[in-house]
Amino acid sequence: MDNAKRWADFLQKEPPYSLYEISREDFWFLSGEFEIKMDAFCDKCGKERVFTCYNKEGIKSIRNEMVINTSQPMQINTKPYESMEHFVDLEFICSYCDNIHHIPIKVTVGNVMKYGQYPSYAREKTYEVVKYKNIISKYYTELTRAINLYSQKCGIAAFVHLRRIFEYLIDKKYEKYVGSPAGIKFKEKLNKVEKNEQVIPQELNTEKNMIYKILSKGIHEYEEDECYSLYPALEYIIKSILDIELEKKQRKKELDEVRRKINSKRMEEK
Repeated sequence: MDNAKRWADFLQKEPPYSLYEISREDFWFLSGEFEIKMDAFCDKCGKERVFTCYNKEGIKSIRNEMVINTSQPMQINTKPYESMEHFVDLEFICSYCDNIHHIPIKVTVGNVMKYGQYPSYAREKTYEVVKYKNIISKYYTELTRAINLYSQKCGIAAFVHLRRIFEYLIDKKYEKYVGSPAGIKFKEKLNKVEKNEQVIPQELNTEKNMIYKILSKGIHEYEEDECYSLYPALEYIIKSILDIELEKKQRKKELDEVRRKINSKRMEEK
């Protein structure tokens, strides 16, 4: 992965105040001409667009303070300034309009921190999950709350909402196939549901019984930082389950349309 892609991944995926370790090469990248592209929702366009941060001269404050060890060309001698902090506002411009997203970062030789974002991280992530709104009904607000809490480094509280969504998805299907889920252990409900249809992505089959266990332990036993660290994995699983539901819904819609056309033709030929 090249430098621009690494920076884009960090700036786009990490919430504010996450500390990201960077190499000397990553640090050096900001001192020269650079271009970083990433996908984001554009308020003006009303859809996802490519946003670009293009700097023809590099970040001068970083370049001017670099000290080059001449005995090893292109190797940065970090000792004189390894504790220095560089505060930079990166501007990302929409490829279709003049809309600008701002991501201020604090850079040192060893790491970088995104200490803000406009539009906010939570707002950006909420746009990504709007597609699930009709799949989980009132529990959609649980998902947006989880995202907001995670953006504020509240890992345990975010786990509460993810668990409620997971319980809702399994209970709803269990009720469909078996009946009332009252008094049945969650693991048993999940196993019975999966005898009828796939809920957890096949690739996570060996981990599926750990999902609820981790969510529950996160709420009752884990430390805040541990939940915060685990959150992206658990959110990914929830969204993967919802993606399966979206795919099923889309397939049903397409099959219904196929049946409608074929039955219409059948009636014409009678």
